[in-house]
Amino acid sequence: MTSREEVANALMEYSRKGMPLTKPSDRIPDDSLPEADALADSDPYAFLIAVLADYRVRASRAWNLPYLLKQRLGHLNPGRISSMPLQDLERVMTKPTALHRHPRGVAEFILDSSRLLVQRYEGDASRIWADSPRTEDIQSRLEAFHGVGQKKASMAANILVRDYSIPVRDRRGIDVSGDVHVLRVFWRTGLTRDPTVDDVVGAARELHPEYPGALDLPAWTIGRHHCHPRNPDCQSCPLDPVCPKLHLDQEATN
Repeated sequence: MTSREEVANALMEYSRKGMPLTKPSDRIPDDSLPEADALADSDPYAFLIAVLADYRVRASRAWNLPYLLKQRLGHLNPGRISSMPLQDLERVMTKPTALHRHPRGVAEFILDSSRLLVQRYEGDASRIWADSPRTEDIQSRLEAFHGVGQKKASMAANILVRDYSIPVRDRRGIDVSGDVHVLRVFWRTGLTRDPTVDDVVGAARELHPEYPGALDLPAWTIGRHHCHPRNPDCQSCPLDPVCPKLHLDQEATN
């Protein structure tokens, strides 16, 4: 039987040598706008809005939203947005075409988060992570924003540290996210007994304590491209030599 450590090591080896994804926008399908990627890369507030909008839509639609919203408003100023009535922001996000599948809900996320940003960080989203914080503090600060839970906070913290190289005191506080692809890969490879967020987060902390979140992107990539919910492509999967392929028979009969 393959050990959990062997599977975790294979994930890290794939991340170092074989993984095709290397930057945040690589997670996003081809219909993402280059201008939107550039805005999220350069504007911390746009980055925060994209995280908020990553909710029940394709990733590209979420990460395009700050750029398209800026075009419609003529600005992306958290102070001005925080003072808008909800119905006005919802109208901007809805007409002439909807920027999101849930325009009212995301408008609420943006308004509430903009107000918190003004109150707590003087309207500057970069202050969330500008003091070389512990990574667990980044995650907890992000989770204070309406619309950000464990999945979004860990995703955002991973992007900030791994891809934007923001200075932090450690990487121990960045967890894997509770994404369905990550849960499935951890479960089928035997890294966890159950496909739950708590089990997956706990396993990553145990197996890679210096940076648990390092296991997130390789697991997500394998889940997205190889370890499909049905008919997984095991032969081409980089984990195939060490994967025990648990639960596949059980899932096939369900």
